Amino acid sequence: IQVGRAVLGSQEEDVMAFRDNQERTVTLSNFYLDETEVTNNDYREYLFNMGKKVSADSLLKLEPKDNVWAGGEMSFNDMYQSYYFRFPGFNFYPVAGVS
Repeated sequence: IQVGRAVLGSQEEDVMAFRDNQERTVTLSNFYLDETEVTNNDYREYLFNMGKKVSADSLLKLEPKDNVWAGGEMSFNDMYQSYYFRFPGFNFYPVAGVS
């Protein structure tokens, strides 16, 4: 995805007329996006296969970070946030907290 700018928070997006989204210009740098997302299930399978090739310490470094949900851009209020990667209800959700 090429570098670009976008205006977020315009009045057109505020269909409920809350007026709580201030209009602002956001600039994004180049980034890569895969054709399909990697699910938690897919990533657990990857970790299982990597467990045969690398040490336990290295495998821990590959685990998704649970603190990605704590505050900031990706925060949300869910009681399962610390179990997102392991909870069966999120098997087919995109993996988060990896790079």
